[in-house]
Amino acid sequence: MRIQNNKIKKTALAFFLLSIIVGGCNIFNGKTKGSQVIEPPVVAADIPFNEYFFDKDSSRLIKLSTGTFINIQQNIFEREDGKPLEGQITLKVREFHSAYDILRSGIPMSINDSQKNFLQSAGMIELRANNNGNELKVKEGKQIEIALAGYNLSNGYDLYYTSDGSSWSQTGRFVSDSNFQRNNRIKELSIIPKVPSDTVDMGKDFIFSLKADLTEVPYLKPFSNLQWRVSKKDVSPKVIEAIRKIWDEVSIRQIKGNKLENELVFKRNQSDTSGNQTVQQLVVKASPIVGGKNNREDRKLFAEQMDQYKNTLAKIEEEKVRLLKEADILNSFKISKMGIWNIDKIMKRDDFILVNASFDFEKEINRDINKLKVFVIYEDDNSVIPYTAVQWNKIGIKLNAKVSLVAVLPKNELAVISSDELQRQLKGASRSILFATKRVSGIDYLQKIKM
Repeated sequence: MRIQNNKIKKTALAFFLLSIIVGGCNIFNGKTKGSQVIEPPVVAADIPFNEYFFDKDSSRLIKLSTGTFINIQQNIFEREDGKPLEGQITLKVREFHSAYDILRSGIPMSINDSQKNFLQSAGMIELRANNNGNELKVKEGKQIEIALAGYNLSNGYDLYYTSDGSSWSQTGRFVSDSNFQRNNRIKELSIIPKVPSDTVDMGKDFIFSLKADLTEVPYLKPFSNLQWRVSKKDVSPKVIEAIRKIWDEVSIRQIKGNKLENELVFKRNQSDTSGNQTVQQLVVKASPIVGGKNNREDRKLFAEQMDQYKNTLAKIEEEKVRLLKEADILNSFKISKMGIWNIDKIMKRDDFILVNASFDFEKEINRDINKLKVFVIYEDDNSVIPYTAVQWNKIGIKLNAKVSLVAVLPKNELAVISSDELQRQLKGASRSILFATKRVSGIDYLQKIKM
């Protein structure tokens, strides 16, 4: 009997030692058990870095497609090991402006590993620098200026920092302002029609020209010295009154089958008594007065002008599309450390309801063996909270809000519950719910989704 007991004790001791060895792996990696790390749920769908190269003796002003500016002065970096820099510096930058950006990156939004307070973001940026594979830091007393694109209002937010995602610290303030450069560049066209006299004979053709700042609207250059005729049959008091106004935008389109008859489309924004924005539009039939004697030459000249106009306008429209992707707001601050900088505030969880959740995939996939996580994506709050399997009995969800669920399954497969479907399944009185999910490829889903 004693021998049997000793075997039991030895087995228990061996199991205990094995548990220590297995459980201690995190300690030997420099992380205490349970500490949070940056861990993309699907590595292949992680947010990529943009890379910029420059010499240590040169300054660099970088503008990203979102409108973000990064201003780097010369000789601002040094190696972590103190050795001199050799060759070019590589700056790696990436931004996060939606809850799905945060999900893709795997950047923890909990203040620390206690998982009690979570941040909601109004814009986040990560910067890393290296020289020949060696990590760089900002020199003592130096700073990098950043104007971070803001797609959400940031009232009540603070500036937070983390080097590796293990914890966030509040590091100061930032200044919010309009993206003036972007707004000025996409300022809509101002048109001032030049009327030959204060009175117009309603029984005659009406002649006018377009007056505009060609630096703002270069696509009108082919028509800068051109007069337009409105036929007397198309002249009306409404047209005369409207043609004298200042407009925000004008476009010219040819009437099919008649190369010298066109429609001029005038637009301008206006506010009603309630402050709502509306667009006023006027379409005027008009023919160019090209002034030649030969009708064939007139048509050829005007056709060339129209081709030039269309080509220039197409380029302008492409530029407008690009500019409209930039944010309306820039949040400016200075940094003295490389890492992740976040415009954040603590997310209020008072109005969360707690759901005891189970999922249809549990019938075929063991949630504990596979260490499954469910990520709750708070789309309105720009935040993501992960829940391990043992926490699925208390998943926090907002009612009547844009909240979706994503469970990461083996082989980069996701089980997804959209916001609409989630709210539909929450309509019942019970808070113990078996959720039906949709299976998708993690790579395809995360890379293609737009917020």
